[in-house]
Amino acid sequence: MSDRPHRRRFLKTAAAAAALAPAAALPELASAGDPPAAPTAPQALGDLVRARFGKHLNEEQLKRAQAGVAGILRSADVIKGVALENSEEPAMVFVAEPE
Repeated sequence: MSDRPHRRRFLKTAAAAAALAPAAALPELASAGDPPAAPTAPQALGDLVRARFGKHLNEEQLKRAQAGVAGILRSADVIKGVALENSEEPAMVFVAEPE
């Protein structure tokens, strides 16, 4: 056998490290007191926008992007609230026709 690392050995090591990581953090969490509040979806996605595109955007553009994300999430909540029956279909059905 060669000395190259194998994918299975890597995956086993990664799984073992992931299983041990939370146990290593337990003493720190026990002494921390109250856990920090989880961010809301708009906050988390806004942080993602800031982390990914922050160096290309100024503060006003970041605020507009975060407001846009919040608007999209509100729209998604409204769409999720519409109850559809299993038999409902779109008004127009696309059918591909060969040339």
